[in-house]
Amino acid sequence: MVAFFRTILGLIVTIPIAAFCGLNLQVVDVTYSPFHDPIQLPLYAIGLVFALFGVLFGAFSVWLNNSPLRKELRLFKKRVRTLKKELKRWQEQKGGVDSAVSAIVEKEVSSLPVSQNE
Repeated sequence: MVAFFRTILGLIVTIPIAAFCGLNLQVVDVTYSPFHDPIQLPLYAIGLVFALFGVLFGAFSVWLNNSPLRKELRLFKKRVRTLKKELKRWQEQKGGVDSAVSAIVEKEVSSLPVSQNE
């Protein structure tokens, strides 16, 4: 279902961009500095460059906004490793863990939002 929506959204974005490129083939002068001569570029190239900058800026913003989540995920993974080491230590000390202790540790590990294979 997510792939379907991603495809639809991709088409909604791609079709107008392709239409813009097809309809704006004329060459325009671009003055990027008052000290240099203007350069001539197709109008669609200017639009695509700005669209690229927009995508990069958006990706960077998402990356920055997710940094607290990445930190929390690292802490959860560290907690899982610590609990697994503690469980292993208990197993070695007692020659096996009581079922109650094992259940508590497994419940704690399973409540953390990370993969159990790491």
